[in-house]
Amino acid sequence: MLPKTLIAGHETHIIDLHVKDTRTATDRIIAIQNELERLQVRMPLSSDHTFAMVYCDGLSASEGFLMQAWYNCGRFPCLAIGGSAGGKLTFDGTWISVNGKVLQGKAVIIFCKMAPGKSFAPFKSQNFKPRNKSWLIAQADPVARTVTSVFNEQGEQKPFTAVLAELLQCGEQQVAEKLKGLTFGVKVGDEYFIRSVAKIDAEGVHFFCDLEFGDRLHLLEETDFKQATLHDWKNFITGRGKPAAILMNDCILRRLGSESHLHNAHFFKGLPAAGFSSFGEILGVPINQTLSALVFFNHDVKAMAHFPVEYARYAGHYAQRALRRWEALNDFQSGVINRVVAYQQKLGPLMTALPMLEAATQTQNDTLGMAENSIRSISDIALKSQQAQNRLVEGLDDLEKISAGINEITSGISNIAFQTNILALNAAVEAARAGEAGRGFAVVASEVRRLAHSSKEQADATAANINQAVNTISRIRTVANNTVETASNMAQHSISAADTIAAMSSKTNNERDNIVKHLSSLHALTSGMDAMQEAVAQLTVLQKLSTRHGQH
Repeated sequence: MLPKTLIAGHETHIIDLHVKDTRTATDRIIAIQNELERLQVRMPLSSDHTFAMVYCDGLSASEGFLMQAWYNCGRFPCLAIGGSAGGKLTFDGTWISVNGKVLQGKAVIIFCKMAPGKSFAPFKSQNFKPRNKSWLIAQADPVARTVTSVFNEQGEQKPFTAVLAELLQCGEQQVAEKLKGLTFGVKVGDEYFIRSVAKIDAEGVHFFCDLEFGDRLHLLEETDFKQATLHDWKNFITGRGKPAAILMNDCILRRLGSESHLHNAHFFKGLPAAGFSSFGEILGVPINQTLSALVFFNHDVKAMAHFPVEYARYAGHYAQRALRRWEALNDFQSGVINRVVAYQQKLGPLMTALPMLEAATQTQNDTLGMAENSIRSISDIALKSQQAQNRLVEGLDDLEKISAGINEITSGISNIAFQTNILALNAAVEAARAGEAGRGFAVVASEVRRLAHSSKEQADATAANINQAVNTISRIRTVANNTVETASNMAQHSISAADTIAAMSSKTNNERDNIVKHLSSLHALTSGMDAMQEAVAQLTVLQKLSTRHGQH
């Protein structure tokens, strides 16, 4: 127990957290702020002689809203320290008792005044260090305490679970397991205030503290529990002298995560102590997995001389959210402006090139038309050549028939000459038998035989020439047939090519019509770009003015 001589006086107030009658964070903050502004605080408050013990319903999820309302109303210039009421890990209820009355959905504020000659100093210890990785929160629900998306280094909004999975090199289902030994925190001044993960599901990452768009979430890694606490405690008491007592608010998550070290963790042995096992702590702002304590002294340690600066940092934590929101929005606005300007710059050459494209398309269409006409002319010539070749074949057929008739005649002449020669030979034989009387007949027979022999030679020569002519005609027929076939194929291919070019020409016409249509639309768009350029100029001026005001 704490010595009663430390505290000269106190007063207790109960605050409705409006859990059931408000739906949004803004509504709840306003409702709680109205409660705080109605408080009748009789005790004069000062940073060096008074402090406020603040305890909330641990399942109200309203610690952050209470502290934001606390600084908004500006009535309490003293340190706020405390936490969230604990309970079973089944989270079926947390209760606060005041004067024998059990409260739910409420916060209790106890203003305490130090006795003369006594003083206090806040002590904070946590066993985590930063890993030089952080994200600006994008989509978040401070009431449900979920973070759905964050902005990556390129300013792109990404699902938080996907970002963590990529960082931890695992699937999204394994993120919770991979986060063992890691946690998150926000930075207030130069200090990190832990934001512990409650669970991860399809809705996003759930926390035990509220987070909003504009908070920068830092990744932290676990260090040795005992060494960190001893180091923080030694640094704290150095130069302050012997403490008289300590009032502690210790997070249950801090002890669960370091359970194996608790049996010999005698950090404050021999020091009168009291405190709470909490579901979260408050030291100016809400915090998790941290020992948040007040250490009392029987002499003035002047620890609160710089509290106005600390108070400004705590209050500024919530103002920084809004500032970072505006910074993010300003970055987005700048990005949009830059993209619009780049788009406009790229659109100019495109608008110059499109008429050239239209003219080139028209030239291509004209060329295709000329090619189609030329190919169709080739097709006509091929058809006429095919017809001439057909007539040649018919003439060759007639010539072959005539040659066959002549061949038959020469064959008949050859046979007649042969028979005549036989008859002349027989006549010569008979003339020889007749002697002198048949000598004249023999002369005639000899002449007839000579003529028959000559006729046969002429007939044979004629037959040979005709056969040679027939062979030549046969070769000409073969060439003519091949020529006819080639001309026919050429005609068919020419017709097919002409049809293909005609189809291409038709398609080119359609494409040209579309280009002309879209060109008209782009001309209209270009006209609209002038108005957009004026808007860009106005936005640029507003941006510069905003920067100047920010500097003032």
